[in-house]
Order: sequence, then structure tokens, then C-alpha cells
Amino acid sequence: GGDFMSTDDVALAEEQPIRRRLDEIAQQHTDDGGFGNEEIGADPNEAGATDDIPEEKWGEEAVGGGGGGGGFTDDTPPMDDFGGGNYGWVDLSAKHLFCIAASENPPEEIVKEIKCDATKSKRKTLLELWSAARAQIQDSSVLLKVLDLAREHPGKELLGTSYNIWAPNMDEGLSFMVDSLNSEKDVDNGGLHGLDEALGPGKVFVDVGSCLGMTCLAINSKYPGTKIVSVEPAAPNWLLQEINLRCNLDHDQFKKFHLVLAGVGPNTEDEDNLMAKVMWRPTATTSTRAWTPADEQKPDDVELVVRLRRLKSILAEADVFDTAIDVMNVDCEGCEYNLIPALTSEEYDAIPTVMGGVHWGYIPTNKLPSSARGKTTHERLCSHENIARGTKECCAFPNLPVRSSVPGEVLIREDKGFPPRESTVQDVIDDGLCDDFSTWAAEHYLYDVEDDWGWFELTSQA
Repeated sequence: GGDFMSTDDVALAEEQPIRRRLDEIAQQHTDDGGFGNEEIGADPNEAGATDDIPEEKWGEEAVGGGGGGGGFTDDTPPMDDFGGGNYGWVDLSAKHLFCIAASENPPEEIVKEIKCDATKSKRKTLLELWSAARAQIQDSSVLLKVLDLAREHPGKELLGTSYNIWAPNMDEGLSFMVDSLNSEKDVDNGGLHGLDEALGPGKVFVDVGSCLGMTCLAINSKYPGTKIVSVEPAAPNWLLQEINLRCNLDHDQFKKFHLVLAGVGPNTEDEDNLMAKVMWRPTATTSTRAWTPADEQKPDDVELVVRLRRLKSILAEADVFDTAIDVMNVDCEGCEYNLIPALTSEEYDAIPTVMGGVHWGYIPTNKLPSSARGKTTHERLCSHENIARGTKECCAFPNLPVRSSVPGEVLIREDKGFPPRESTVQDVIDDGLCDDFSTWAAEHYLYDVEDDWGWFELTSQA
């Protein structure tokens, strides 16, 4: 993934003062993280686009150099005068993290500014990730953009455990996930508590739409020993999740995870390589979706081409082909309309606990899937108590029996009839939620969309 310094370069580095331009640290392996000096979107064949390693500049030679606020001189204040994460002239990004990992002898003054131990215990895993990212993220501009935007956010608490999380600055998605996961709510009310019998050693948790990996980290902490399959379609989120897991977990913990860069699609055995387009927003990483309204697009939004795969194929890759899923979390901004109908009744019913939600009421009309696809999705998901409680779409199935989130537990209606009757949607759904359902269903064309044309139209915008 990067070009290491030659022996002569190392010898020169050892002879020179340690005060050098911060950006020159990155230039040991080219400042663009291994893409030569090309700018994002530049033609690599044009002049200046090269993979050559820039000449190391030290002391007075570094004065006037590009980037980072100029070079260090004898009048430059000592590095130790700059505290916090902003380190003087340059705000340390994920690009610097990888460059430190690839450097032979990065200055300690800079290394200590990042919590992730990129020079020692985490160096090997970060360089392996760099290689994997170069292989899986074909668009170099996307890779460079996410590395430039990502910053380390130290001390994020999840269920009593502190993590140093890499995410874009001003990412509302990170704040939302931290607040949600730290809730005292149980699984039936939108939280993570109450899964003690469902997760733990020998159990499998599948997170579809895993974003930055926050839910996976929380599950790993609260239910240790659980094998976690993390599925994320957006390459920027996948890369940041990889960094977060590798930097925060030890080797044995990380081995319990299997991360897959892919979307879950309506693929069949005849064709298991479809595609979709989604919009990734660095200020809302949890909102990656295929139906962003065109008038809401922001300058930093990135449209991504995503490979779609069958869930069965993803699970086989994660070595859970012959192992049952114990808990599946489906919170993927609409991908439930691909995932759920693609499963056979036997495959879906074999999953004891399904968490998450549905998004019919949020998707613009011209991007809705067919009503038939919606019905199958809603009916299956609404059969789980934790989803049925607060989901408007479940009002369409008042007499549908619901399953407890506790494996083996049967929910019984609170009446004195005999024999006892199994609880249904109308028994568990929030009071008043279905009062205006007929009006809501008409306004959102719940029964009126004849086909999937808008759903599969190859654009990320509505």
C-alpha cells in the first residue's frame, strides 16, 4: 500500500534535526497516501502525477514547503507548545494515521497526538487494512476523501467502555449512535439490553448496515464471545469501521468480527452480482441511502456504486453458512426491501430475533419499491415484538402473531380466556399509533405501487 524509505533515506533522517514540516512526515510515502502526487480527480498521466517518493527536506531546506502552514525554522515554536488534536498547523487525519504506520521513524511528538498505536501494536493491522482498502476501493478519490475527512474522537463511551472513534468532523451520525446505544432501553424498546440469552459465546450477531461499527462494538462489549458479521455497503463507512475495530480491539476480539463491504440485494442464484447507487454524507454517516432527495444534496455528498450480494453468500464468506443467525439487526435505510423478500420463509423463520426498522414512510414516492415487496417485508418484520411496538407499517397486520426477543419465550395475551392466545400486533403496538393509519397509508401509497421501477432505477437521488 505504500513505499518504504530506502536505507539512505533512513540514514539521512537519523542525521537531521527532528523538527521538520509535519506534512513531510506524510511525504515519506507521498502525501496522498500512496497515490503519487495526483490531486483528487486528476489525470495520473498528466505532468506532476507520479508515484515517486518526494525528496526528504529537513531544517532550512523545508522552509517554504507546501502544505501544513510552511516549514519549520529556528524561529518555529517547539512542537510541545501545541496541544490537543490540532497539532499546530495540521489537524491530524486518518491519512496521517496510515503514514505514521508506514514510516520507519516518525517523530514521537506527532505519534503521541494519536491514541491509536500506529507505530507498534497496531502497525501491522493498519498496513494490512491499507492493502485491503486499496484492493476493494477502486475509486482513489473516495479513499483519499474519507482519509482527509476522518479525525480521531477520543473517549467515546459505549455502555461503560471508552473508545477512540474515527469519523468525519461534525458527523451527526456518530453523536446519534452514541446517544442511542447508551440508552437504558431493552431490545423491545429500541435498545440493546435484554439479549443475554440470545447472544454470547457460540452465538452469531449479523448487523446489516453497520456504518462506523458502533453497534458492533457495543454488542462485543456487552455480550462478549459473540461472533459478529458486519455488512456495510458504503466504502467510506466500511473503511472507518475497519479502523475503529482494529484500533480499539485486541487481536483475539477482532477475530470475532467479519466485516464485509457489500450491499444486500434482491439477487438470485442465477445472478449474484448486482449493483446499486447510494449517497454517502460525511456529516450524517448513518444516512447512506439510495433515495436522497435531489434538492437535499450537499456539496460534500458522494455518490457510490455498491456491489449487491445475497445474504447467503455473505454468510458463507463469514463461515456461518451452516450456523444459525441468533440476532439480526436490520437498520439499513431501506435495504430491508431487498434483504427480507430475498429470504425464503424457512430462512427467515430460522432467525429467532430480528431488530431494526422499516422506512416506507420516509422514502420519496418516486423511489418506493412495489407494494408487494413492501407487504412481504413489513409482514415478516412486524412478526417481531421489538419492531411491531413502534412501527406504523405494522398497523396493516393487527392479527399477526408476534415473537418475543427472548429465544423460546411465547408471548401470551393478557386476558383470562382459555386456552391462552398468542399475542398479536394489536396487543403490543404503541397506543394511538394506528389511529390515522388509513390516511397515512393513502398518503404514502402503501397499496398503490405496482412495480419496482423506481426502486431499482440506477440513481441515488429521488
